[in-house]
Amino acid sequence: MHIAVAALFANAVRYLLFAVAEQTVDSSTAGIINATTPLWTVVLALAVRHQKVVTNWQAAGLIVGFAGAVLIFTPWHTAGGLVSAGGLECLAASVSYAVSYIYMDRFLARRGIGPVVLSACALAHSRTPVLSTPPPAARRPPRAGRRAPPPARRAART
Repeated sequence: MHIAVAALFANAVRYLLFAVAEQTVDSSTAGIINATTPLWTVVLALAVRHQKVVTNWQAAGLIVGFAGAVLIFTPWHTAGGLVSAGGLECLAASVSYAVSYIYMDRFLARRGIGPVVLSACALAHSRTPVLSTPPPAARRPPRAGRRAPPPARRAART
């Protein structure tokens, strides 16, 4: 049962949310939000009392990490992607991964299961919810950007 819950948060939910989110946000925005996963892991570990004390180095790391994420968004004005539905889905995917780290550490890591076996079991368990989940009906299909000019025009430009 624990492996199924870990697989749900580590694989199924995370990849489904990123797949849906990247239909509406840039991959750079999704990548930046995904890079905040370690920060969310520490915050959630503190929130659920999995980690009792915050060291000065951890507090400094959290502050610098979140400031760095904000700094990356600011110069390119991509913060609009962050507060969109796709941006929130990316954020939920990152938090889902953080939940899986804490869950696996609490319930699976100290049982003597090897990391390769744990990963294989998690991937095997995550395939069922992903394959049985219908695509969101309210989503529009992804739109292609500007179309390429006809071949005759391309040849004339070169």
